Amino acid sequence: PVKFLQNYQKWKSELMATEVGKSQWESYANNKNFILKITVAKKENQGAGTGEYLWNETGELVGATIALGWKLDKGFPSPVYFPVMNSISSFNVPGEISNETLAATKFMHEFGHVNMTKNTNQITFQMQNSLIPDYNKILLTNGYNTKDQRLVDLASKMGGTPVQIWENREYWGEATAMNFLLEKVKTTDY
Repeated sequence: PVKFLQNYQKWKSELMATEVGKSQWESYANNKNFILKITVAKKENQGAGTGEYLWNETGELVGATIALGWKLDKGFPSPVYFPVMNSISSFNVPGEISNETLAATKFMHEFGHVNMTKNTNQITFQMQNSLIPDYNKILLTNGYNTKDQRLVDLASKMGGTPVQIWENREYWGEATAMNFLLEKVKTTDY
């Protein structure tokens, strides 16, 4: 929406101010076989999300949507699953790391999700997404017994428990965000 365009342009400029950010952006902007849609929405608030993945008939990822929160330049996620983005909070002294840098770091994290999904087998990715609710339903109804053979079998089929799968996906995002943040802060005194 037009009312979010100015902030989006600031975040994009901050991302493109680094070689890693510019390279990441151009890898999708110059790929005519991939459609990356980027939106800004109130729904995401201070966070962001990636989804609406599209695959072609050979199982190659050819599209995705990154939804940025309208307050992307505010708030720090939990250090447990988002250590890179949360690390900025330690330096959140006025003038050291800007709100635009925080937003661009979150933006880059979402590029990490797209990158990871491009490198994941379509069948595996979709199977994980379809079986995770089944796993969670069983877990909630069996008294949280993770040794339940049904859960063991599902985890084996999915390549991990839902938490392990989610952590892996988030840490991919964090590794991508870290490349951006390291380049951005390499000239600082801290």
